[in-house]
Amino acid sequence: MSVASVGRFLYFAYGSNLLKERLQLKNPSATFVSTGRLKDYKLRFGFWGENVQSCWHGGSATVEFSPGAEVWG
Repeated sequence: MSVASVGRFLYFAYGSNLLKERLQLKNPSATFVSTGRLKDYKLRFGFWGENVQSCWHGGSATVEFSPGAEVWG
């Protein structure tokens, strides 16, 4: 069964996107399925890359590859 055939997909959320109401702002049909662990990745804050001058330098987060680490979402 493919994603296209059922019109559904799994989404790994972390940080503020774990809040159901926030996720449903963009996708009202979203439903909680389960918690999950992303192996070999870590949570990183303040990631703004090359856009240092034009981006907010607050607590935005991303996940990045890190052998042996894990992120729960």
